[in-house]
Amino acid sequence: MKIDKELVEAYQQTCYRVDIDGQAFELFIGQPNLQFAAYCQQNKIQQWAIITAYNPYSNPTAEPLNQQANIALSNELQALGYEFYRGDGVPDSSDWLIEEGFWVANIELITAKNLAIKYQQNAFVFGDSNGIPLLHLFSEIN
Repeated sequence: MKIDKELVEAYQQTCYRVDIDGQAFELFIGQPNLQFAAYCQQNKIQQWAIITAYNPYSNPTAEPLNQQANIALSNELQALGYEFYRGDGVPDSSDWLIEEGFWVANIELITAKNLAIKYQQNAFVFGDSNGIPLLHLFSEIN
């Protein structure tokens, strides 16, 4: 499956807003966030991911179905024993609504990838203690 170049650009321009115990961080793909990096280092967070179950394969989906899918993802993260908080994708255009999701602390890359695949996502965000978010795509860019 190929992903449209404009869609990849939309992912890259999205603000990924993470809310951890009342602390809000705004993360952008490839851009360092010193406050967020300091938080990760102080809290021994070696790697993290932002994952959602909203809008499978980037197809707009009814809100009740998106919420139901995110509840299933939340339950799975809890069952796996991960510490997680809100991590939403806030688009820079009005074409898309906010995609609610989760910021997951100390998740392995392969686990994040498998969850994103299971919940039919084209991509997910992953980073380490340097705080720089990286976009992981599952398909070639068309």
